[in-house]
Amino acid sequence: LPPEVLLSQNSAPSKAEVKPQDLEGSLEDKLTPGSKPSKVVSYKGVVTKVLNARAGLYEIDGSVCLCVAFQQLVNHGRGLRPGARIKIRDVHFLQRPSLHYPLIVLCCCLQSVILIEEFSSLCSAYQPFHTSGNLYVSLLLKHRLDLPQYLWMVKTVKDIEDKLCPHFVKEQQLEASVRTTGPGIAEKILVRVLCSLSPSAQRHRDVEEEIAAEQHRCPLTEYSALKDPCEVLSLSRLRACAERQGWERLCLPQLLPSIQAQYMNTQELNQSLAWSFLTLDAQDFQPRCVLVGVLRPSSRSGSLQLQDESHSVPCLIVKKDSAPCSQFTDTAYIGSVLQVERFQVVVERFIRSDFPSWKQLASPEYVREKCSRVYIQFSLEDAVSVGLSGAVSRVPQHPMEIQLQSTMSSCGITADHVRSKDWPSKHQAGSDPAIHMSLRSKAAMVMETGGATHTEHLGGRVSGGVCEQVTCMEPLERGASGRVCEQVT
Repeated sequence: LPPEVLLSQNSAPSKAEVKPQDLEGSLEDKLTPGSKPSKVVSYKGVVTKVLNARAGLYEIDGSVCLCVAFQQLVNHGRGLRPGARIKIRDVHFLQRPSLHYPLIVLCCCLQSVILIEEFSSLCSAYQPFHTSGNLYVSLLLKHRLDLPQYLWMVKTVKDIEDKLCPHFVKEQQLEASVRTTGPGIAEKILVRVLCSLSPSAQRHRDVEEEIAAEQHRCPLTEYSALKDPCEVLSLSRLRACAERQGWERLCLPQLLPSIQAQYMNTQELNQSLAWSFLTLDAQDFQPRCVLVGVLRPSSRSGSLQLQDESHSVPCLIVKKDSAPCSQFTDTAYIGSVLQVERFQVVVERFIRSDFPSWKQLASPEYVREKCSRVYIQFSLEDAVSVGLSGAVSRVPQHPMEIQLQSTMSSCGITADHVRSKDWPSKHQAGSDPAIHMSLRSKAAMVMETGGATHTEHLGGRVSGGVCEQVTCMEPLERGASGRVCEQVT
């Protein structure tokens, strides 16, 4: 049954019959402000996909999500395989409880009944839903989550698993809370947010009342749409979002001194535009970003990096109440999974241009090439170690570095070729002094901007080069003499 049919009818259709005892008017006096009641319906459909077997999420008829996490299934849901025809009685009908799942979600409570009318004839694998030793069910019961909160938690745990498993963290480390006495990595990352979503004043669940009461009331009786409190971005997405914002917020006239701009000659004008940077805080990402990664030194440059399965980003760690550029010497954090909620993403912007005067700054054809470099800076006091990586005795290369080196070797490219061709020397940089600045000088300039939410700094006669991995964004002319830089140290 298409979702729009269920939504367009006030009364449920023939195969989704609303129970008479579930009238909205009878619940209005007990509803929490800002929430709406769910309907109790019966539904028939075909299982088309297993969205997350361990979280008890299935897809029905290609457009409806079924959640069974609030109910214990007989035989661990053995018949819930793609192709099976099922009938659900007394299931809660919720509309758009989460932006990350289908429009309609059917959620089973303790009174719901799932019947397998026809077993699947497809060769689909059996994926059991075990409630014992299940991280999702454990967090659901411990923090007394409702359905929108549960769906967000499932999505966030999956993001954490995709970030760290299997190269950096074993799956057992994520779910240690359900196998040992201590919480696992996933729960340590989410515990503050989950506690804020489920305040202690919330009343305790009465399971007997949910099953036997004449007027049914359970955690699914009412719900309200949840705006994601935060998001655990992969480092590749974090870097891409930072680069995009860095170029979107770039305004060339603001990089020049307002008084001296009209008196600058061509060389002074283009040197002033050669380098600039933008700093972004966690609140500049929507929803608010929580930084999670494994701290390791780079095998190529020796600089510190945060790594996950998608990418590695250079980082600069400072200490509070000390010099901005004090060296990081605490090696106990090497190989640890760090969670940082207060940080800054620094986007350095490099531009090759030949503007004849300040009057042509609005003409993009004078920009010959531009590239960017992204790194992260945070205070050591704001970083929390939530666990150790799986192999801390040795520091292996990032999977992307291994793939890059194997590709270079197969093509006959050596390290000497890379240094001579891709790394511009001071002589090759020519009029671009923005390539040879020391780490201490660059970090000092960035720290001078203070704690603003996002800060743009004009370039002038300053130079680049804090970390590696400069990404060439737009080579705007084929005849341009080389890139600004590919790998700069």
